This record gives sequence, C-alpha cells and structure tokens, in this order.
Amino acid sequence: MSIFSLVRLTLIAAVVILLPARTTLAQTPVVSLTASPMHASTPAGSTTAIALIMQHEPGWHTYPNKPVAPEGFAGFDPIATEIEQIQLADGSPLPAWIKPDIAAARWPEPHLIETGALGDRPIKLLSYEGKVVILVPVRIAADAPAGEVRLSATIGYQACDDKVCLMPDAASTNLTLTITPSGTPPQPGDASLFVGFDPEALSPTPDSAAKSSGQPKDGVTPAAGEDPNLAFEVLGLSFSIDTAGWLGKGLLVLIALVGGLILNLTPCVLPVIPIKMISLTQSAGNPARSLLMGVVMSLGILAFWLAIGGVISASTSFKAASQLIGIWWFGLGVGVFILVMSLGMFGAFTVQLPEWVHMVNPKHDTLKGSFVFGILTAVLSTPCVAPFMGTAVAWAAFQPMGMTLLTFGSVGVGMAVPYLLLSANPNWISRVPRTGPAGELVKQVMGLLTVAVAIFFIGTGLLGLVAEQPWLGGVLHWWFIAAVALVTGAWLVLRTFQITRSGIKRIIFTIVAIFIVLPGLAWAHFQTNVAFQNYTPPGAGEQAHGVWHLYDEAKVAKAQDEGKVVVLEFTAEWCLNCKTLEAAVLGRPEVQEALKADGVYAVKVDLTTRSAPGWERLRALGEAGIPLLAIQGPGSTGWAKSNAYTPSWVVDQIQAARETGPGKADDAE
Repeated sequence: MSIFSLVRLTLIAAVVILLPARTTLAQTPVVSLTASPMHASTPAGSTTAIALIMQHEPGWHTYPNKPVAPEGFAGFDPIATEIEQIQLADGSPLPAWIKPDIAAARWPEPHLIETGALGDRPIKLLSYEGKVVILVPVRIAADAPAGEVRLSATIGYQACDDKVCLMPDAASTNLTLTITPSGTPPQPGDASLFVGFDPEALSPTPDSAAKSSGQPKDGVTPAAGEDPNLAFEVLGLSFSIDTAGWLGKGLLVLIALVGGLILNLTPCVLPVIPIKMISLTQSAGNPARSLLMGVVMSLGILAFWLAIGGVISASTSFKAASQLIGIWWFGLGVGVFILVMSLGMFGAFTVQLPEWVHMVNPKHDTLKGSFVFGILTAVLSTPCVAPFMGTAVAWAAFQPMGMTLLTFGSVGVGMAVPYLLLSANPNWISRVPRTGPAGELVKQVMGLLTVAVAIFFIGTGLLGLVAEQPWLGGVLHWWFIAAVALVTGAWLVLRTFQITRSGIKRIIFTIVAIFIVLPGLAWAHFQTNVAFQNYTPPGAGEQAHGVWHLYDEAKVAKAQDEGKVVVLEFTAEWCLNCKTLEAAVLGRPEVQEALKADGVYAVKVDLTTRSAPGWERLRALGEAGIPLLAIQGPGSTGWAKSNAYTPSWVVDQIQAARETGPGKADDAE
C-alpha cells in the first residue's frame, strides 16, 4: 500500500484525493511499436489515418483486441490489446481540430496458435504475433492550421510465449502529421500499410464508437453505413433525425435544451430545487437581489456544461458526462460535499466558521455561493443524462467544437430555466415559512432529502473504490474512524487559533491534535496492509484456503527459519499458462499429497495486480514472467525453478528439498 493510497483514504472527509503511483516491472520489451501516417501531407477538412505497427519478438504473442477464452477455460479473462491513448508528443491533450477515432480503428483478424496442453489436448488460442498493423482514422478539421503536429500513441498489451506470460505492459511511439491548407491535394505515404482502407468511410461519427463495440453509446442506436440519419428511441418510440442539414442539427440542439429542463425532475437533481427555494425566501423581499442570485446560479450551471463540452470535444477518451459518476473519488467527493451542505441546513454550524464554509449554505447566500451552487446542481445531474438526451450529447461529442459547445450549452440553459423563473418571481414561494418552528421544519425536511442524495453519491463512490481495491471492503470502518479523528484534530486546531492568541497554547493543542490523528491513521493503515496481504482474488480457487497459503514475505521467512520446504507458485488471473499448469499439474493427487506433507509450506503468490508485493520476490529470483514454481529446501541458498513443470518434477523436487541439508544449494531448471 503506497503512501499515496494512504493519503487519499485518509482525506475522505476533506475530499482531497491523490492517485497512487503506478508501478511497473522492469523487463525486456518483447513488443515494439512504430507508427506511420497514411499521407505524407493531409489537407485541412479531410480525413486521414495512422498505422500503429506492433512487432512481436519471435515466439511471443499478445491477446487480440477482443480476446476470447480458449475452450475449457470458462471464466478466464484475457487482457485485451488496446489503444490506451493518442495525444500530443509533449503529453498535452489534442487540439480540437484533430480527432483520432480510436473506437473506429480497424484491427487485424487474430489467428489460432497452439500453446501448451491441457492433458493430451493442445490449447488453441486466438492471438496476435509477428507484425500487427492497426489502422486509426483521423479527422482534420477545416480550421486546422497548416504545419506539422507531433503525436504520441500508446498501446497496452500482455505478451506470452509457450511457457510464461509477462506482466501487462504498454508501448508508445511518436509520429508527425503534416497538415496543408484546405483544398490542396494530399500526398501519399506508405500505401502498403493501408491497402483497402478508406478512412473517409470510417470518419468519426457519433455512432462509430458504438458500431465498433457492437453496443449503443449513451442511448445512440448505431446507424448503418454512412446514413446521416441518427436513430434513437424515446419511451419505446423510434425516431430518426437527418443530421446532414441545419434543421436536423437544430432539432438535436432543441432536444438537448428540453433534456436539460427535464433533468430538474430526475431523482439526481429534484432535491436541489427545494434547497434553492429556501435561499430565495431569504431575499423574497428584494426582487432585484433574488433575480441576481438566480442569474448567477444559472451562469454556474451553464459554465459547468460548457466546460464539459470543451473537455469532451478535445478528448479522445472522455466522451460522456455520465462517465464522471464512474470515477470513485468524484462520487465520494461530491457526496461528502453535499452531506456537509445538508448539515448546514440543520444548523450544525452554530459557531463562526470561515466564509467559504457557508458558500453554498442557503442561510448565507452570496454571489459566489450561488455560482458554486449552480455548478453543484449541474454535477448532480450527470448520472441521469443518458436516459433523456443521450442521443443529442453523444452525437455532439464527435462534432466540431462550436457545435459541441452549442449542444452542451443548450443543456445548461434548459437546466437553468426553472431557477431563473423562480428567482424572477420570488412571490411564487412567498408562502414558504421563512422563520419560526415551521420554517425550521421545512429546512430540516429539505436537509433530509439532501442527505439522501449525499448517501447515493457516497455509496456509489465507495462501491467504486472497493471494486478497484477489494481488500478495503473489510477495513473501511477503520478509515471512517481515522477520518473522524482527522476532522477532530483539524477542528481542535482551528478553534484553538480562533479562541486564543497565545503561541504556547496553540503549539500545545496542535501537538494534542496530532496525537489524536496519528493513532487512527496508523491503525487504519496497519489494518489495510493486513487486509491486502490476506486478500484472495476472486477465482483464486479453494486451494488458496487449503493446501496453499497466501503470500506473506514474513511468513515465508518464518517457514524457512523453521526448516520447512518452501514452495512458491507465481500465478495471476490473466496468466493462461498458469491456469493450465494449476489444472494439469498442481491439481494432480500425487502433487497435492506432496504439498500437504509435513514440513512443506506451499505459497500462492498472486501477481494479478501491478502493485502485488510478489513482483519483488519474482525479481529477486531473477525472473520476469510467469508461470513459475520455485522450491527451496531447509538451509539451501538456491531455488529449484521451472516455468513448465510436470507432476513428477514437482514431487521429485519436494522430496529432494526435504533431504537437502543445511548449506547445500540447488538451482535446477
């Protein structure tokens, strides 16, 4: 567990998220990547393509873009070869006038190879090997500036040979596209890589990504061929809009506007309207201020949707606002923010706090607070976008930036209409109690509704977190306790600095706060490490709780000190050869009997994740890939190792290790 993981879990209550550093295994690349443009020069306003060329070292293969588990391996999940990103060579996002369509890339057909055997039957596997060419269409907008643009492309893959699978890896390469003024003829490049490929036929459209995956994209039904009609369904009724003309584009913008209006009636946003009503009652006697607050909040809503439109237009991977809710720290952060806001409605903040705490508190409405509240309202709507206007925004995601911003801006305008109407007519809610017991009751009811929204976002975030790091499921309560301790310590320091000017007292109570916070964090961190070490990935098999022990370096060292024979099986969920050997060799009765014998300590070292601690042990053994079985006898300094072990080899090596005396070494391959 890295320090970054510790920090981001610690600061849940403060919503300060840090992403953990990625770890990689140092290994000799067996797959290289180069790239070549279809045209030596491409005029603005046309579509070209780039070829990404993977070259496999002899004997190595990778899984295809749409991998299929081989016969007899149900549940096996091969790692697909995928284009991870295309960006500028300096690492910055692509400008809006160049749009690679990764979803429409043409992948070559994989072919069957035979690798290993399950019993007497060879394993047939669909794979890539040798030279593999992936063709990616790229649209150049009419307003693209003439000149050279340097791109960087990255492909993720996993390489295996007939004995071992290496850790999932990625390869990157750079290439240069030359853009000429619109109307100039394109100059050909290496035509041999693009035989029979017409990028114009795959020019990015809102349905190209959906067609490439075989699934609708945010409610878009894939259209056939190059038909400009955009098909979609509403309440079970099918419609079609011709997007070739301005009338069709105007209808889609209108759909976006109406969809934004409808968003206010969804469970995602509906609880926000009463909250705004409370703030408007505070200024019901001042129509001008009420209208100003409504306009500023509407600008916040509009700003969010324009920002999302800009990001979607410039990005090659982020193409739907609803993707935000899939990011665990986003959902968790929004949920905590809403929860704090709802506590303010209950009057939880009865002491003087910094002004920013009251920014979105209806009792302390400000211009800045109204703008932030508008952004928050738009954020809350993101999980409910697809059912009401998925067609319009999915289409707009692949249009020129002007049309994309117009469409997303229309969503914002539609969302803002109810708040503008309420703020322009505060008398409509003049009957809502402002003060007294009835007024407090209204605030409390609204606060409870807001708590429900907060629970939804917090729950979604936590489920996403546990899905990414499943070992946290059993220790989240310790992190909640640590978060409370953190808030307590911060509160103690804040109030101490507000109450006294004495430097000594401030230092003393700051030290007290540190002693309140550190034990909680340390204990939560300790429990997380324990959970991580003892975690059994799904599909690891019953043996992980029977013959096999979960990998723990300290326990391995203890077994060695006790004079036991140590057997290390390095495996992973993505390692097909590992699964084959586990079924054909380690599951054999004679092998099981040898592993169960007294004085034998069998350990399953799971390397499914990049951050698994077993990678260090694998490197220490001088290996870079799996499967691997390593056996060491008591007192030995060497290991008997094999990537393609047999039942007799395992039994013989365990027996030989049991007979090995102190100081003897064995390093059989």
